Amino acid sequence: AGFDWQACNLAGRPTFPTDNPAAPRAKLDWFFTRGLAAREPAVVSGIGADGAVLSDHDGLAVTVRPQ
Repeated sequence: AGFDWQACNLAGRPTFPTDNPAAPRAKLDWFFTRGLAAREPAVVSGIGADGAVLSDHDGLAVTVRPQ
């Protein structure tokens, strides 16, 4: 359908935070774009500086502009 995912995601970077190091981590969240130029994708950790889980998903960020 013409959607791009590669320029706006960090492939292989999990987005499901956990404070249990033995737990599996998964890439659950994705951006898809069409008609936009995407760059600088990032995953914002859902684990605080003190190790506490702040959210059930890590945040996503990406810079986009019209093509």
